[in-house]
Amino acid sequence: MMRRRSLALGALAATVLSSPATAREPLVVGQTFLSAGLDPARGSAGWALVSHGVAEKLFSVNQSGRLEPQLADSAARIDDRTWTVTLKAGRRFSDGTPVTARAVAEALSRTVSENAAARASAGSIVFDTDGDLALRLRSERAIPSAAVLLAEWVFAVYRRDGETMHFTGPWAVAAFEADRRLRLAPNPHHPASADLPPIEIRRFPDAQAMALAAQA
Repeated sequence: MMRRRSLALGALAATVLSSPATAREPLVVGQTFLSAGLDPARGSAGWALVSHGVAEKLFSVNQSGRLEPQLADSAARIDDRTWTVTLKAGRRFSDGTPVTARAVAEALSRTVSENAAARASAGSIVFDTDGDLALRLRSERAIPSAAVLLAEWVFAVYRRDGETMHFTGPWAVAAFEADRRLRLAPNPHHPASADLPPIEIRRFPDAQAMALAAQA
């Protein structure tokens, strides 16, 4: 019987249901929530995908509550509504495509257009590029900090290829069954993925059901 314990790997926090017998088998964990889909522009999927360790943002808030760069290096103010964000060099999406200012601009422009939560703090936002690693944004309303804005849960970074989404987090999506499970494989293009196991996240309706599964 597997003793219930907690797992904290990167952004993922869950209950371990079973350990892998071999390196190729996934570590199975349970959660009471699972992303409703793989499109960050829909609902709260961006938040869920970040919490699952699949997606990242330009900036993030760490466990100590401090703002820190993630895919970005810095943000520079031009005026109250205009900022330039410099991206980190060498980062790639899970398909190996480089993370460029153009790719980020396309993704976040789509999110702002389709998800009202992305317009809540600054109104409409226009994203443009000023080189491969320089992202420029201009917001409808004045903002005190572009880094704080882009750390909001809705601004997950992705690359859309038809109906497929590619992300930059330590895990990449291997398979997804809505409302049931999400299978993750280490993202070979993430700098911290070398020692990560494959993961299978299973959704449970409540904590009691998850506890019973852990005791089985």
